[in-house]
Amino acid sequence: MNPQRQILKSTGLEFLLIFALTTIGGAIGGYSLFASRGTEVAAEAFQFAFTISAIVGAVHGLFFMQRIWRLSSANSGLFEAATTDGLTHLLNRVAFRQLATQAIRSAWRRGDDGAGHTLLIVDADHFKRINDKLGHATGDKALVAIATVLKTSLRADDIVGRIGGEEFAVFLRGATGKEAEKVAERLRAAVNRLSVGSARAPVPLSISIGGVSFHQPLPFDILYRSADKALYKAKANGRNRVELEAVTPEAGRPARGPGNTRWATPVRTDHTERRAPALRVVQG
Repeated sequence: MNPQRQILKSTGLEFLLIFALTTIGGAIGGYSLFASRGTEVAAEAFQFAFTISAIVGAVHGLFFMQRIWRLSSANSGLFEAATTDGLTHLLNRVAFRQLATQAIRSAWRRGDDGAGHTLLIVDADHFKRINDKLGHATGDKALVAIATVLKTSLRADDIVGRIGGEEFAVFLRGATGKEAEKVAERLRAAVNRLSVGSARAPVPLSISIGGVSFHQPLPFDILYRSADKALYKAKANGRNRVELEAVTPEAGRPARGPGNTRWATPVRTDHTERRAPALRVVQG
């Protein structure tokens, strides 16, 4: 549930309880005060006290709930500003790290370590060249376009954030090996169909992805370093590629031996795969 709605719900229930007790208490007090003057007078006093208490309580309640709504809205805005990247509206580095760490811990507390998970580091290729050639405004639009692909291509329970200038991170819950490879390749291919710049001279976008799959709990820093090394390999081997590897919990290094696999997905160079028409991100 949305934190703001949760606060309003809990506060509203508390108010209704107080409102009911105050109204009934006022009515009973009015009845008791005039009970010595007869039943009819006491009943009228009860009705009058009940009505006044209800009206006053309702007015106070509306004012109180309005104040709570404003405060919760302000707090929600502050929370979003503290955890969200202002340009892409993805999680920022701190928030991504926290959520990924929580996901790792909660997964193994539940005992579902057999599923495994994958951390991907995504980097925009030749981004400085785009900034220098087309300007920072176009570079920002390229980052937003890449972020949009990441957000719309992943499951609702996956975690995605912008952790650096042109660097993004994705945490795939319950996906390792070939499944994670397919997801990463789908992201790479989707971004590679984008371009920025003018219609006459479009500049294609591409990303390099490094990732690490794991089946045991590991500190986020170890996972990040392993994924970053895989990203460096993708960059060194020509960019616009996916490099994935598995790690062991003992040393946080690439796994070796039976049952552990190292994956690499190069971009096709024989042009047998038909390239989809470029999607224009910005013109001019």
